[in-house]
Parts: sequence; C-alpha cells; structure tokens
Amino acid sequence: CPYSFDEENGCFKFDMIMPLAGKALDIDGMISVEKEAIYFYGTCPDCIDPGNTEMMEQMEKFICRINLSLKNCSLNLNLNDGKIFYRASLDCITAIPTSEMLENTILGIYDGYAFFGEGIYAILEGCSVVDALENCGDRTGKWL
Repeated sequence: CPYSFDEENGCFKFDMIMPLAGKALDIDGMISVEKEAIYFYGTCPDCIDPGNTEMMEQMEKFICRINLSLKNCSLNLNLNDGKIFYRASLDCITAIPTSEMLENTILGIYDGYAFFGEGIYAILEGCSVVDALENCGDRTGKWL
C-alpha cells in the first residue's frame, strides 16, 4: 500500500480500504518510530457523531468486550471526536524488531478491522452490543 513520510512529526502515513459486506471502511494508518518503541495506529475517521450519546455508549461497550481478547494491541474510541482507532506497539528497548514482526503488526491493523469491522458497522446501524458481537468472526461467544 502506498505511504508517505511526515518529516515534521517523524511518522509514516498510509491508507487502507477495508471491504465489508458491500461497504468500505476507510482506515488511516500511521507508524511512529520512537527511541523506545514503534507505535502503530489504524484510525477510522468520521465514525460516530460524539453528540449521539446512545451510539457512543454502545460502541464503548462493544470495544471494551473486544479488548478482552486482544493481545499486544487495543481498539479505542476517542470520546471527543468519535473516531475509532487500533493501537499496537513493539518494544525497542530490549531488542530490535525483525522485519517479520513489523509486517505482522502492520497487517494486524488490517486483520483487526477485518475481524471486528462488521460489528463496528452493526453498532453504526443501531444494533445492540450483543448483536454487533455476533457479527464478528468466530470468537464472539467469548464476549457474550
């Protein structure tokens, strides 16, 4: 996927399009390289109107349940602007990450949205948390 480097902020930026059940989920990717770690973000811009308190509450509950199953990453909801973002990091203090680790973490952004994207859309369409979780992959029983 094409990318750019933002010299002012010291980060790589890229876009991904996630096809989901006839819809497209646009994901803004960013990789920030710091001395102690490499941070990976995948943001869904313009997801929820923060003024829609019912939908924000449903998405909060949905994301809290999902995060119980995630390792080395998290899905987050910005309560100020309604954006959903995936965050992961690789420690650089004890070892330099391999190219395979970098690739797996970048692809993890895509995989995370592929797995949970249908549930995100279900919440955006007004479904309950339980119904949204049923739209996600094959591990949903773990969260119900």
